[in-house]
Amino acid sequence: MERKLSYEEAFAQLETVVGELESPDINMDVAKERLKRAAELIDFCKKELAGYKEDFSAILDKEDKDESEEER
Repeated sequence: MERKLSYEEAFAQLETVVGELESPDINMDVAKERLKRAAELIDFCKKELAGYKEDFSAILDKEDKDESEEER
């Protein structure tokens, strides 16, 4: 079973893939595969960031709620 990547691992992989794609000597078949992988990593990173945003918003909303209850 494959373990889930962290955001940081996925982003590091994306940087590597982009570096490979920037090579002037890259084979077109390899470029095609790397581009597919880049798209997968970008999608993964976007989803992870959206999840972090939701988590952070929930934490901040709870903090705001706790503060307003303390003021009463």
